[in-house]
Order: sequence, then C-alpha cells, then structure tokens
Amino acid sequence: MSGAGELVSVFVRIELGQEMRLGNEDLLLSQIGAIAARGFIPGQRLRADGTVVDTNAANAGGHTLEAALGVAANSAADADFLGWELKALTVSKLDAPAKAKMVTVITPEPKGGLYAEQGVVDFIRRYGYADRRGRPDRLNVGGQYRAGVPVESTGLTLRLTGYQQRKGTSRGEITDIAAGAIELVDTKGSVAAAWPYIDLIGHWQRKHASAAYIPMLTQVEPNGRRFFRYSETAWLGRRTEFLKFIDALAWGEVVYDPGIKLERASTDSPKPKRRSQFRIRFGDLSVLYSHFASRRAEWSG
Repeated sequence: MSGAGELVSVFVRIELGQEMRLGNEDLLLSQIGAIAARGFIPGQRLRADGTVVDTNAANAGGHTLEAALGVAANSAADADFLGWELKALTVSKLDAPAKAKMVTVITPEPKGGLYAEQGVVDFIRRYGYADRRGRPDRLNVGGQYRAGVPVESTGLTLRLTGYQQRKGTSRGEITDIAAGAIELVDTKGSVAAAWPYIDLIGHWQRKHASAAYIPMLTQVEPNGRRFFRYSETAWLGRRTEFLKFIDALAWGEVVYDPGIKLERASTDSPKPKRRSQFRIRFGDLSVLYSHFASRRAEWSG
C-alpha cells in the first residue's frame, strides 16, 4: 500500500483518497435518505445468514437501522457500513437532538482488575449496592464516573494511569502506552476494573475513524411493538485519534456510565448483566473528532 502517513499516538493512519472518502459519505447519506423516506419501520434485526427477524430489544433501534442498510447484527470491532460507525440516537425531535443527550461511544469490557481476574459476579458483590427501586435480591453498579471524582454508591474512582495533562491546554499526553490504563480503584487503592490503553487504541481507530450519528424517533404500539423513524440529517464525525478520547475523559466530557447488575445475588446461581459503556453529551461530541458537522441527505425517491 502506498500513501502519506500521519502519526497517531504510536500508530500510523493511512488516509484514503479524497474522492473515495467523499464517495462513501455521499452513498451513506443517500441510503439514510431512503430509510428516512420509509417513515416508521418495525424493529428488526438482520442475521448473518441474510434473514430478517423481528426484535423489540433495548438496542432494536440500532439493529433496525443496520438491517435497513443491509448490515448484519454483530459485535465486530470494525465499522458498520462503508467504513462508517453507525449510532442511532433516540430523540424527541428528529432534526434537533438535545445537547445534553447522552451518547454511548464505546462499550468495552474490562481486561484487568478484580473484574477480569475474579469475574463480574465477585466484582458486583464487592462494589454493588442494593437496588434502589426495591427489587429484591439484586445488586447494581451504576453512576457516572468522571476522572478523579469518587462515586459514593460504589466507593470507586476513575483514574487514568500513564497519562499526564498539560498545563494551560485541554491536550495531554500518554506517557506509558504499555502499562497505561483507564482504571476504577477503590478506597484502598485496589484496581477493581481496568481497560489497558494498548487494548483500546486499535479498537477506537477502527470503529471511530468515521462515525455517523443519526437521530431516531421511537413509537410504541398498544401491543408493545416498537417502530422507529430516522432523520434525513446525520451528524458526521471524521478523523479521530485515541488521545482525543483520553483527553475528553480527563476533562470529564466522557464518563464511564455502567449499567451492571446482579439478580439472585444471594443464591448459588446469580444472574449477572454486563454493561460497561463510556458516554458523552451530544453537545460535546465534536471534541472527539477533527471535523464534526451535520449534513442532510439528498434523496429524490
């Protein structure tokens, strides 16, 4: 492969030709326009074998968008469609997403700390708290974790090891790429969960080099069936690097916002649910990209 390279942390990103990148953007938008013209679409998921099945799951809106684009539901680390990572955003107004709307940008499982070494059940039993809605025999690990700010409900604090902020600027630097990590630590300094930088960098670059955020309305029928309608306008983020993500964590713009729970917690057959997610306000998304702007699809039918 030939082409000019740009140094990104310890990796080199090879830029695609301008005409190829813009061609893919135009094709993506034409497809989004066609989907928007369909109005409300019943929740569905495209299987790897090409069959479409109904779904009413919590992530049905994202799966329905992927199915409409011919993308099979999967958890692959690569981008979804023509090099674009797709994000469906639940909104109350299609063309005016609220700036305070929280958007999930990445959902990696911890690869270090007690969580990885002893398992999610032990992690929840040690740091979880009784369900606040009174659901019996259930423990939760929730809250929003910002760098350096303790969360009282769990006693955990998020910290960035191998990273140093620079005075007078929002930019920092990764000082130890091999041993550095996003960590949750308890009051004794023990690492409860960790996400090593070395595991996250490639994933971030593959999934987020180009990202499309597409507003979505949800309609629930009397029988509980969910339908989804998508905007003709997409917010497109291009050119990112892992350091932008870490900087946003350091400044509290990106937060760790888990939804982890353990049902039947006191029994010999507990039922855990894993949901580790890093989120950011819609109004702050631009800090993750060198270029972030909305573009309306041009589709003639």
